[in-house]
Amino acid sequence: MKKAHKENTELHPNFHDDFDATIIKSWFGFEERNRSTTTPSLIFTLKEKDGGMSQVAFNTGSGWQIVEDGRRVEHNIRKNFVVNSIMGHLVTRVIKNLEMRMWERGNPRDADVWMGLKFHWKMEEIDLSVPLPNEKPGKITHLMPTEFLRGYKFSSVTEPEESLQLPKGITVRWTIPLPLKKP
Repeated sequence: MKKAHKENTELHPNFHDDFDATIIKSWFGFEERNRSTTTPSLIFTLKEKDGGMSQVAFNTGSGWQIVEDGRRVEHNIRKNFVVNSIMGHLVTRVIKNLEMRMWERGNPRDADVWMGLKFHWKMEEIDLSVPLPNEKPGKITHLMPTEFLRGYKFSSVTEPEESLQLPKGITVRWTIPLPLKKP
């Protein structure tokens, strides 16, 4: 029996990691690789500066429904994503960790508020704090934005707005529930 050469037995990750990319397409839909799911995801098409393209999906969590041909999601009870969903982690990362003023663009339930944003992307282990089907309790590896690079110019206003002004004079609060700290 012939022995394998070392270079033939090394495993390489099957995901793209540690790169800069702009969100060129954003919509709510269902991931092709996970057809058994009934929960929609926010799906981004990312374009790198060398022209390479990739996709990443952020699951919304249960109970969300796609409306307006994927341009938006609604929930019959909630107004915001649950913080321990992948979508909740994305929104928290962008607003809290990257200190972006996303309310100036709109609500994260609208897919097009993400269009044109440029981030540095890296794979990270995320603790969802609840067991996942067929996975280790609450831990997954997912591609996440780690740095805002450019794209949308946020205003120079430093105080956060209490609400979000939408067209036609509609006002919607945009809050993100944060987990309670244990004493």
